[in-house]
Amino acid sequence: MSNRKNQILVGLIIVAMGLFTLFGQWINIPFIRKNNLFGLFIATTLLLLYCTKKKTWALVAGMFIGFFSVLGIFPNVNFNTATFIAPMVFILPGFIFIILYYSKYNIGFLIPGSILMWFGIFIFLVTSGLMRGMMIPVAWFGSLGAAFLSMYLLGRHKIGKWPLIPGGILLGMAFLLFAGASLGFIFRLGPKLIPVTLIIIGLFIVIKSRKSN
Repeated sequence: MSNRKNQILVGLIIVAMGLFTLFGQWINIPFIRKNNLFGLFIATTLLLLYCTKKKTWALVAGMFIGFFSVLGIFPNVNFNTATFIAPMVFILPGFIFIILYYSKYNIGFLIPGSILMWFGIFIFLVTSGLMRGMMIPVAWFGSLGAAFLSMYLLGRHKIGKWPLIPGGILLGMAFLLFAGASLGFIFRLGPKLIPVTLIIIGLFIVIKSRKSN
């Protein structure tokens, strides 16, 4: 079995090498920096090593090298550090932990993986401007609640139902904050909405009465 895995690994590495070489020689895409394709080749090799040998260091190194190589092959694309790279600092390790959980079925990987991934998503929502003002606490409690819910959904056969309790409480708090922010928004727009509502109701009565006549 070990020799068979070694042969598969060598074969896949050769195929990957051929693809990257072919891409570099025959395919010309203006917005791609071909010199950095070698980093993708190294990342692919390390990930193949993890798939065949289950070496944790190969998974970690392959993911990070692949991530920065993808950033490097697009020289004309400006990545905002705050909105993209900063969240990936947490999302990428979280994704690695979840892969290790499925590989080893160890709850010790699932819990930090879920928390890191959803914390990274929270950072992205805030730094990108999708969540502002009163919606930031909503995103915070919602992300934490979603992390516990993910723990249950991904590992319910081993972790039990306890994540549903903190997850439900946190999601409930997020819903209450969202409802409070929505009511405040409605109350602020109330003076402007009331005249518009009266106009719509009046027009509806007029149109309905004309149709009845």
